[in-house]
Amino acid sequence: MINAEVTTAANNMIMVRFSEPDEKFQNNNWIPVQNVDEVKRRIYFKNRIYILSQLSSWLNQREHASHSFTKECKQLKEWLSGYQNSSFYSLCEFIKRKRSVFEDVAPGDQSKYYNHYINTIVPILDFAEKDENNQR
Repeated sequence: MINAEVTTAANNMIMVRFSEPDEKFQNNNWIPVQNVDEVKRRIYFKNRIYILSQLSSWLNQREHASHSFTKECKQLKEWLSGYQNSSFYSLCEFIKRKRSVFEDVAPGDQSKYYNHYINTIVPILDFAEKDENNQR
């Protein structure tokens, strides 16, 4: 998921920069924030956008790769679109409830798309599955 690096500037202003998985912090600019709560709000927002983008893109790929999953992919995409403006928590709860449907449309281990599924989609599913007290 999205990572945050936080530091304090010389004037005690909190500075933060974000990175996506496998992205280096050095490539991102520092952003001034008012307090730690703002950092949390921003990371929830960025995580929600990242998750929606990754899952939607992956479902599009799955829909085109395997016509036997067209119905399931369309249904999941429709449900996901309803979370565009929802809270991060709501999105995670949805993913947790529908995990088995996401797993049903996953590529087989011989597929050229399997690595993307394992390295990007499964961590999203796992992240949403974690207990709220340990995760957020």
